[in-house]
Amino acid sequence: PAAPSAANTLVYGAGATAAAMTKASVVNVVAADAHGNKILHDLPRVGDRPIAYSFRFAATSGGSAPNAAALAAIPQSAAYYGFGVTTLYYTPPTHASQYYLNVKVLADGVAL
Repeated sequence: PAAPSAANTLVYGAGATAAAMTKASVVNVVAADAHGNKILHDLPRVGDRPIAYSFRFAATSGGSAPNAAALAAIPQSAAYYGFGVTTLYYTPPTHASQYYLNVKVLADGVAL
């Protein structure tokens, strides 16, 4: 495979579409190149360094929602388990009322 392509990378898992306050959420990422070839043999890289995966969050609701500082402080981590799958974890913060969390997965700062 060639270099990873954001347009062809697969993002899936329950945490990609829904999350509950204070409960760990999971998103899986399988990188693919510009030709759609999945990168299954090793940790996806750009040159000599691994791709840095992260999240960008936006909260919405009919009433109040966590502020930007609370969203920026959401715990995030990633683990590479092999066969091209990187699993990302995050835990939405508690809040006084129910809210919706828009989740974007980023690879080196580019939305997938």
